[in-house]
Amino acid sequence: QLFRPLGLSHEKYNVLRILAGEDRPMQIYEIADRMIAPKTDISRLIERLVTSELVSRQRCEEDGRVVWIQLASSGKKLLKKLAQPIIDLHASQFESLSPKELETLNKLLFKARNKKDS
Repeated sequence: QLFRPLGLSHEKYNVLRILAGEDRPMQIYEIADRMIAPKTDISRLIERLVTSELVSRQRCEEDGRVVWIQLASSGKKLLKKLAQPIIDLHASQFESLSPKELETLNKLLFKARNKKDS
């Protein structure tokens, strides 16, 4: 409900957050590795973000097979606009959990996300 009016999906938002967190251009496979849920069609997802001008794409001069994806200024602005609404949403979703339960949930989510490293 939060993303739909902005033309976002949770997958698109996830890509924007990954790029913002790294604060550097990334290759598509790096983004795919950090996705919360595996996205087999990451190239199309990136293409939609490029079309929306939320990210930019640049081919490597040394190796034309390498494509760098970078968060565009409009993507940064959108993330900034969503920051407080996301905090508020999470607060309401998890308000019934104790600090210990939140800690356990965080550990489990981290473990699930990094399953290939366990």
